[in-house]
Amino acid sequence: MRKIAAFLFVLCLGASASGQQNAQFTNFLFNSFALNPAQAGLKKCLDARVGYRTQWVGFENNPQTVFASAHQRIDAISNERGIIHGAGIIIEGDNTGFTGRTRFQAAYAIHLPITRKTRLSFGVALGAMQYRFDASGVQIFSQNPNSATDPVFANSNTEFVFPDIMAGVWLYSKYWFAGL
Repeated sequence: MRKIAAFLFVLCLGASASGQQNAQFTNFLFNSFALNPAQAGLKKCLDARVGYRTQWVGFENNPQTVFASAHQRIDAISNERGIIHGAGIIIEGDNTGFTGRTRFQAAYAIHLPITRKTRLSFGVALGAMQYRFDASGVQIFSQNPNSATDPVFANSNTEFVFPDIMAGVWLYSKYWFAGL
């Protein structure tokens, strides 16, 4: 019984661990398109958003997030059967201490009618993400004043650019929605 309890405890610890810093939004409904590309073309007009968030005000190297997104319907290929197409772009910059990332994605979504009042949308966003790591400003606190900086950290400056893919599903009507 103790082994099972210990296993469940370790499993719960691992389930809550995260190895990445995700961008923080104060209200995800303000810019839900940046979190779910299936919303591209959800509105009949151009939907453009710009935002900035800073945390831990007054602290050095505090987390900061800036984003811009825009999406709209593509009326030229939407048809009389109620199928709607949408497209958009997402640009995001997130800096946290000595790490930072910049993301750019282009999104496409198709909205299919399920009933007269309910639609199901599928979306995908493709792009690139740049991840930066600059530990030159990291200070190691030690009892020995001569070892306040580590030479490994002092010369550490790395950038990676890699593909970024995001997919989403959005089920909605006039009065409710659910997304994945």
